[in-house]
Amino acid sequence: MRRSNSDNFILGRLLLSEKNWYEAVLLRHKYMEKKSLEKFKPWGDTGFTVIWNLIAPTFDCPHMRKRIGSIGDGGKWVCGFELLEETKKTKAPCVVYSFGVNTESSFEAEILQKTNCDVFAYDMTVSKMGQQVSGIGSKLTFKKVGLGVNNTDTLKTLATLMEENGHTWIDVLKIDIEGSEFSALEGVSNAFNILPFGQLQLEIHLQKFPFPRFYPWWEQLESKGLRAFSSEINLNPCVHSKRDPPELMEYSFINVRTNHMLVPPGFQPTV
Repeated sequence: MRRSNSDNFILGRLLLSEKNWYEAVLLRHKYMEKKSLEKFKPWGDTGFTVIWNLIAPTFDCPHMRKRIGSIGDGGKWVCGFELLEETKKTKAPCVVYSFGVNTESSFEAEILQKTNCDVFAYDMTVSKMGQQVSGIGSKLTFKKVGLGVNNTDTLKTLATLMEENGHTWIDVLKIDIEGSEFSALEGVSNAFNILPFGQLQLEIHLQKFPFPRFYPWWEQLESKGLRAFSSEINLNPCVHSKRDPPELMEYSFINVRTNHMLVPPGFQPTV
């Protein structure tokens, strides 16, 4: 099949981004060669956020990048939101999964307002979503359950939920589950050869996970094809206590190991 000029442009940008990402990974590995994971100081001797510099986003979203949801805590950076907005007119299907909504549902509300996406929201800590989705939830499904490695009374795996919903693909996956993201995503990575989602919006709570375990966990995500294109620090803990380091970070990733809305055929990741 002949590619369009638009696909060729996007493909070119992806190839350049992958090259830039890979060079940054090599630089990171060289930096870490002389470091011990057990002795590495995540925040540096003088308080610099060394860890976030070490894994800074070096991959570019090849489409428009837009922040969806409220200013501050709750909003997420999405790649290619204009493609999702087109579904409002075309009625094309799209699927969004959101884990961790609490009472802040502005992200889900904006997606429901501006796209044709079906939104499946999950949170084991609340019985209903925030008021932002009031009156606009005709394509919204909410269940009081969390994302887990195994199925329990309160947790379900991503594979189980997708099977229950009849889905094989998720366009946008959002995870904000207060430190449980490490085990949950490890479980997802082990369960799927090709990750079943196009992009991931993730809040990392590093105070719940020591660096010696975090570093290989991060590289496992990259090995599965996830490329970080955005990061936004959450300074709430630092504001409340000047002694607390900046341990909360919002990351956004594109999955480059398969073709989908953001990645046209012809792209091959380096790793």
